[in-house]
Amino acid sequence: MRFLIRALAVVGLLFIVIIAVAIYGVSRLNVASHTPAPIKNGTVLTLTIEGPFVEESPTRRGLTSVLTGHAKKLREIVEGIDHAASDGRVKGLALKLDASAGMAQTQELRAAIKRFRAAGKFVYAFADDYGESASGNGQYYLAAACDQIWLQPTGQAMLTDIAFEAPFLKDAFAKIDVEPEFVKRAEFKTAPETYTERGYTTPAREMMESLANDLTLQLVTDIAASRGRTPDEVRSLLAHGPLTADEALQAKLIDHVGYADEVVAAAKKAAGSDVRTIALPKYYSQTVDDKHDDPNIALIYAVGEIDRVGGPIDSASGDRNLDNGNAVVQGFSQAMTKPSVKAIVFRVDSPGGSVTGSESIRRMVLRAKQAGKKVVVSMGSVAASGGYWISANADKIVADPATLTGSIGVYSGKFVMGKGLANLGVTTDRTAGGPFTAMDSPFTPFTPEQSQKLNSGVDTIYNGFVSIVAEGRKMPAGTVAESAKGRVWSGQQAKQIGLVDSLGGLQDAIRVAREVAGILADQPSVIRMYPEPLSQLEAVMALLRGDADVKSDIGSALTELDGPAGMAMRALTPLFRDPRSNLARMPDIGAVR
Repeated sequence: MRFLIRALAVVGLLFIVIIAVAIYGVSRLNVASHTPAPIKNGTVLTLTIEGPFVEESPTRRGLTSVLTGHAKKLREIVEGIDHAASDGRVKGLALKLDASAGMAQTQELRAAIKRFRAAGKFVYAFADDYGESASGNGQYYLAAACDQIWLQPTGQAMLTDIAFEAPFLKDAFAKIDVEPEFVKRAEFKTAPETYTERGYTTPAREMMESLANDLTLQLVTDIAASRGRTPDEVRSLLAHGPLTADEALQAKLIDHVGYADEVVAAAKKAAGSDVRTIALPKYYSQTVDDKHDDPNIALIYAVGEIDRVGGPIDSASGDRNLDNGNAVVQGFSQAMTKPSVKAIVFRVDSPGGSVTGSESIRRMVLRAKQAGKKVVVSMGSVAASGGYWISANADKIVADPATLTGSIGVYSGKFVMGKGLANLGVTTDRTAGGPFTAMDSPFTPFTPEQSQKLNSGVDTIYNGFVSIVAEGRKMPAGTVAESAKGRVWSGQQAKQIGLVDSLGGLQDAIRVAREVAGILADQPSVIRMYPEPLSQLEAVMALLRGDADVKSDIGSALTELDGPAGMAMRALTPLFRDPRSNLARMPDIGAVR
């Protein structure tokens, strides 16, 4: 009876949540349908940055589609700034920096701000604190690209070198008698070391310090150029520690001490009389035309963990309620059938995942090229391991300088939980079988025969990965092997060793796509996303129909948490995978400090 009552309570709670979400979604649709006020001359745009932007419009079923339907999307923000740069009614932009968008996304925002300022518009940045959390560097990094930097009187400004820290679970697993048994290729493929080590190994430390130094160099160089300081002057500020608002003003880190309302007042004064402020996302929705002409550029997103691809994979039409891997495959299938599409911009923001899923997506890149489409990869914050696997065969690869990429390697293994379960009084038994019958079993370690077979399979995948990159990048296999070994590179480093063609964001990738596809200069870019994103109403209806993977959405949300909770969830994710799955996934580099 207690179980029944609890079960009914859970069902009732879920029903209430679904109804609330549905009402929210429909209400947002009604609000969006209202006739907007016209954009007036002297308009100042406003934008609050509260963390990383969403990369894609949702194409999947579930809570994610509903809850992120109105989230700020990086592409829309950048396009909105670019559109406003040529809009004579818009005079300036006021930014409120509550958190960092992440270094790679910030670089794309900085580039858009530079274009906006080059058009004769002003940008003011405000924060109540630069450096209260680990995102302080990112907040100030963006602010430095603006005309004026404001700080609240009680706030602080602190810039630091970039460093990484990560949790290691070897001793924790030992306490519960769980034995991680993993093999990897090669020495820099550090993802399984989270479970097998107590701290950074020598190769891991070398890799992480190299990344930290390169990202710090980017930070210092860009801030120095934006603020008219020398790199040495900026480096001295990195070692100074927190500065009060007045000290930051004296050090010329900021331009004004004041409050948010004073920043808005200053922006209105700079814009002239009869000023109206409007949020940048609202401005985008009112003014940027999606163009209903036939597209000449297709935009396909691969965001998040790469899953195995299941179900019909060659349909150019059909259900848009798709999981990540299936959505990418269907996007390519649809784009390939559009005669007007000359190029595909493939936006990759993924740490990798399933080897088989990555190969299924790579196959679609090859088929698109065979169909006469040019494919240009635009790397987001991370495009590593499986994320690089699916990128390697593109005609061109464009990455942000701070993109994390490479990690050309693989690992496989399992957690052996037999002893831990026995301590709890749980015993296991099995019927007879062959030498490999229980290879996937979480109850027993690998036998010598099984271990040999596991290593042989990992060798095959790793050598294949290196060959794929060598073929796609037109590089000798030996050269690729030296850049591989599972090592993660920044986008800037990757360009130096030939893994990336050029540096820039999504807009730069679109420009490169036009060039390689031969789209004439007088032809506008007509961009269509494939598969088409779900509308808010469609996402709500899918949820109400029960056509929603709520479990997957909750799991994804937990692994995307910031701070120690997020690191812990990401570290524990392999416990819930299929045993002995082959993974092309970069390590969780931990917190950026």
